[in-house]
Amino acid sequence: MLHLVPTGAFAFRPLMPRAAAWLLAGAAVLALSACGGDDELTDPPTESQIEVITRDEVFTCPDVSVVADVSEIQRYAGEVRDPTQLVADLSVGNFTGGCDYDEDGVRVVLQVDFDAVRGPRYAGEAVPFQYFVAIVDPSERILAKEVFSTEVEIDSDSAVGRVTEELVQTIPLERRAIGPTYQVLLGFQVSEAELRAMRAE
Repeated sequence: MLHLVPTGAFAFRPLMPRAAAWLLAGAAVLALSACGGDDELTDPPTESQIEVITRDEVFTCPDVSVVADVSEIQRYAGEVRDPTQLVADLSVGNFTGGCDYDEDGVRVVLQVDFDAVRGPRYAGEAVPFQYFVAIVDPSERILAKEVFSTEVEIDSDSAVGRVTEELVQTIPLERRAIGPTYQVLLGFQVSEAELRAMRAE
């Protein structure tokens, strides 16, 4: 079973549908025109325009969560998980993003921070690691998973470092209304042996 870190106050901000954006833009035009006098006011939208706007629904984005068991990992200078041999402690940091619905599904854009804390054996080199992004459907089935490789550096005058990754994922949907029932899962990609060692600590 996957154990998730609560996302707290974090929530994706849905990008405005085109009709909603048009409505807001129209309101701004009306407000600006009003400053110039009644003669410059634009005509109000027709009934058909209002009907189009009200049919363009706004849906929230899929939830994003970090898998607790792999939200933090350590990198050592050797094979032994000895604190005196620690190169860096890595963790999934803040993440923000948004989404946009269209006729094919929902496009999720996500920016994820990965933080590194210097260990006693850090020697100035970049620390490589892998992380994954998975899509889970309403039945908790993993529909897709992709593993990415990156690295993080720590400046010589700092105890911490950070790298920010930007991800774009499109989730095909039969109906846009089910988009909010999907999940996006994040975490570090580790071997089974490393996961067992981490759980044993």
